[in-house]
Amino acid sequence: MAWRILSDRYRPRLLGLAFVITGSRVAAEDIAQEAFVLLLRNSPCHSADTLMPYLAKAAYHLALKEVTRSKRLVGLEGVEVEDKTAETFEAVIREETQAEVGRALRSLRTEHREVIALRFQGDMSYEEISKTLDIPLGTVKSRIFNALKQCRVKLTQPGE
Repeated sequence: MAWRILSDRYRPRLLGLAFVITGSRVAAEDIAQEAFVLLLRNSPCHSADTLMPYLAKAAYHLALKEVTRSKRLVGLEGVEVEDKTAETFEAVIREETQAEVGRALRSLRTEHREVIALRFQGDMSYEEISKTLDIPLGTVKSRIFNALKQCRVKLTQPGE
């Protein structure tokens, strides 16, 4: 029961963080699950306030590993799989909005995409991001500022 509560609480953010870094929903699912496995294996002494940064850091490193691994794989670009599920108009709009935001995030340079993922999906503070990435706090702040500015421009450009 406790694991279900933890999963319900933290899994969506871990999925988002992993998806922003990898660009793959399947990989994000695996990474979120593996982060929980690491939590179970290592059982660190964390309070509820520090559990998300621990999971986010684990998911971040797993996502980087996945990106490196996937670069060695042959892609299946152009292959389309038809989804036969009936969707409501709102679901289609929500999915398209998420896809646009995802495209904007994936258009960022890696260092910008990583800080955005850790901050907004990983729920990490600037200081925690600084320690995780081993970069100065000012660099974290400027990367987040510039990444958000680039996304804002990309998302407000008319029809691309």
